[in-house]
Amino acid sequence: MIDFDETSIVAVRRTGDGERFALFTNADVQAFWTQKFWVAILDTGGDGFGLPVRYGTVCSAPAGWTLRQLILVAQARAALEYGRVPEGGALAVLEALGKAVRQMQAGEPLGAGVEFCPGAVTSPYSWTKARSGDLAIELCPDPKAAGRASCLSKS
Repeated sequence: MIDFDETSIVAVRRTGDGERFALFTNADVQAFWTQKFWVAILDTGGDGFGLPVRYGTVCSAPAGWTLRQLILVAQARAALEYGRVPEGGALAVLEALGKAVRQMQAGEPLGAGVEFCPGAVTSPYSWTKARSGDLAIELCPDPKAAGRASCLSKS
């Protein structure tokens, strides 16, 4: 369970069905940082976990995933899914992520410092773990997400 003060929530995003959410908190954000949040708390059907995020600028959080890195992870996973089941949903996600990249300000190369590797569980995906330095995101190894509570975790 992640412990945070609810008054630190600066934004909430929900899935269309309202069953999953992401909370963005300003806990521990320093006054001189240009970013308004540092941690995104993701509901994974279990307790969820916190994902530290930084904008990748000089005046931002000292640690965390950059927005460009997170987009690369999402694009790479959507590409794997599209290769596994080529249908409109995964293609639409890829197109939307491509549009997001084109709208971002110039900066570090997309996905700088991200590496992909297999996770501990056998999966039809060639990788289920993305790493950047000490940070790691383990994505669900099961395309049908049958074990939702254990499908997304941070290590």
